[in-house]
Amino acid sequence: MISLNVETNSHRHDIYVWMEGKEVNTNEVAKKLGCSTDGLRKYEQYFNLKIKRNKDNNRVYEDKDIEIFINILKLKESGLGLAPIKEILDRTVEATERKVEVLKSSGIDQFKGKDFETIITAVLNQNLDGLTQRMDTMLKRQDEIIGEKDKKVIELEEENKQLRDENVRLKNLKWYQRR
Repeated sequence: MISLNVETNSHRHDIYVWMEGKEVNTNEVAKKLGCSTDGLRKYEQYFNLKIKRNKDNNRVYEDKDIEIFINILKLKESGLGLAPIKEILDRTVEATERKVEVLKSSGIDQFKGKDFETIITAVLNQNLDGLTQRMDTMLKRQDEIIGEKDKKVIELEEENKQLRDENVRLKNLKWYQRR
């Protein structure tokens, strides 16, 4: 599971204790994540998420779905736009699909039921952990870039102040020479 330390929304801290293998509906997920049901549906559509449906065609969310939404919200809160988040998720899905293909082609079909589910779950969780590490790296780099830009702004403001002071000094000198 991905650990999430988001201080801005205390509802997310206990999401895994609450979910733990349970299927839940859109209202429950939205309430626990602190977002709207429309927001969940918007993300589902924008990120091409395949949310399971029950016999009444209502959405039912599993652990993996919640993890994806938490990652989306975490990245969004860090200032990333939807397009870069989509790119990250698409790469993760592609990597996961490749891993599943490798597993299938390696004779994994000899495992039945719980064994197969355990192996697939482990591979998917490992992939999600890798995604979290890549997101953290991207966020650190984003913070570095912001810090560099802030430093440059301060330098430019100082340079601007020096130029204004020099301009005033030159105007005073010119006025003094005219006298």
